[in-house]
Amino acid sequence: MVSCWNTWWCSISQVQPCLCCCGHEYVCRRLTTNTHDWIITLSYRYLFGGNNTSAEGRYRVLDDFFCFDTTTLTWKCLTNNKSDDFPSSRSGHALIPFGNKLLLFGGGVWDDNSAQWVHKYNHVYLYDTVRGDWHQAAAHGDISVCTFPSTARLGHYHLLVFGGQSTKNNWTTNELFVLDTGT
Repeated sequence: MVSCWNTWWCSISQVQPCLCCCGHEYVCRRLTTNTHDWIITLSYRYLFGGNNTSAEGRYRVLDDFFCFDTTTLTWKCLTNNKSDDFPSSRSGHALIPFGNKLLLFGGGVWDDNSAQWVHKYNHVYLYDTVRGDWHQAAAHGDISVCTFPSTARLGHYHLLVFGGQSTKNNWTTNELFVLDTGT
């Protein structure tokens, strides 16, 4: 027997009121984005970064951080809760669930005028979904990729990063890197 949910698509991406961290209502500015990352936890979907083009035609890289509650179908802006360790604007990164945390790896900043990457990141950040704060992880060793079209997955206590663009040049690699998150 086949069970069917409501088969109609509905848009939840329209501009809607959001509550910022201080409780004031405002309108979310997230209208469009690409090269962001979006991950799924139990009842929430988290979206970080990416890039878009403004209504005036200006290309920009974003540090937007949003949470979508699948039970209430509402967005919450988490960008206003910036600390010293809040990740900088980036696109082409990986965002991975890790227990009650989110692990953010890599990404970069593309300059549309010069048509090149002006910043490439291979940092690891952790967002605690309970406390609501970011911190940069103290990862050691040399990793020469910054993702973009790579694959990054968590296997037990190991972050695996395969391929992606080199931090040293614009070449795509076929290297596999492993980060032991248990130590």
